[in-house]
Amino acid sequence: KGCTGMDSVKLNKLESPDLEIEGPTQVCDGTDYEFIAHAKDLDAIDPDRYVWYFENGSSLQQKTSTILFKHDPNDNQYKLSLFGENKGTGCNSRIDTIITINPNPQLTVSPAQSQRVYCENEEFTLNVTGADSCIWVGTNNPAFRDNQRSLTDTANTAKTMYEVTGYQFHKYGENEEYRTVCENKIEVPIKVNVAPKAYITGSLVVCEGETFKLDGSGAASYRWYSDPDCTKILGEEASYSRTAKTDE
Repeated sequence: KGCTGMDSVKLNKLESPDLEIEGPTQVCDGTDYEFIAHAKDLDAIDPDRYVWYFENGSSLQQKTSTILFKHDPNDNQYKLSLFGENKGTGCNSRIDTIITINPNPQLTVSPAQSQRVYCENEEFTLNVTGADSCIWVGTNNPAFRDNQRSLTDTANTAKTMYEVTGYQFHKYGENEEYRTVCENKIEVPIKVNVAPKAYITGSLVVCEGETFKLDGSGAASYRWYSDPDCTKILGEEASYSRTAKTDE
């Protein structure tokens, strides 16, 4: 006749670590961020060992990791993995997070650089496209700002460089209730030609019917006018002569 026996043991259920990655899920091109590993329950004991796994196949064994992100127009998502282990129990777990890398705005300024040539005291306008919002700053005048896509200023030989920062808003979330702001700053040079100092020499007091001559100097080319509004052109030579009349 066969005999049987029975025994019992109590099993302790060992929990695998519940991990969490602290860090952004939306970043901008060219930015670096620190990611921190810890137990999801802040009251729980952290695992004894953390290992980060990166997209390029490398790994790093420590609690924190800093990543420099580069935007790829063909694939704007980065997968970051975290492994955690409790050495005493041998229990471990692994989690992944997906980070979206947003592009910075690509700014275009018009007119083109070859056309940004102005005379001293001439009013000019610069326009920028490629961003949702822009701020212009004159390098030689930091207080000068214009929160629009265009800047209008008066050409000055002391201010030949401007800066414009463009901001692009990338919305995310189930209802697009969040947004990441990416920015790009460029310098915009202009060329300012010094206005010539023109001088007139000659007989400034003449009698009616007398022929007089005026000479211009101080410039490369000249234009003579007979009225203060400079609408009636009399000549375009360096010298101007005529017969004096009292009705003119």
